[in-house]
Amino acid sequence: MSESGEVLSDVDAFIAYVGADRKSCEPGLEDPCGLNRARMSFCVYSILGVVKRTCWPTDLEEAKAGGFVVGYTPTGNPVFRNPCTEQILKLLDNLLALIRTHNTLYAPEMLAKMAEPFTRALDMLEAEKSAILGKK
Repeated sequence: MSESGEVLSDVDAFIAYVGADRKSCEPGLEDPCGLNRARMSFCVYSILGVVKRTCWPTDLEEAKAGGFVVGYTPTGNPVFRNPCTEQILKLLDNLLALIRTHNTLYAPEMLAKMAEPFTRALDMLEAEKSAILGKK
């Protein structure tokens, strides 16, 4: 397994990679794990940007000719293929591993391994709680 694959699927390796097990650095010192966090954020936001900005042709005949129509629903509506499917599918396993690892960070035994500033990042804000509960 590659280093990135291990970091994304092993919670302990992920915590060490992003520096969540370290107390915050002195303001004058460079954070050695900051680059790792920045790279990970860049990759996730790049995937999101590509998926959100891709589209298929609006003309049905043009979409068919380009291979964007993969089938039809029982009611006859076309089912379209996202143009970046092939590229994103290659990244999907790693993205899903990152999501599983991130969800595991909320377990009490994982929170105990993390330094205090990082555990606070997992706290839910009051605005988020209100949004989930449907309150304004």
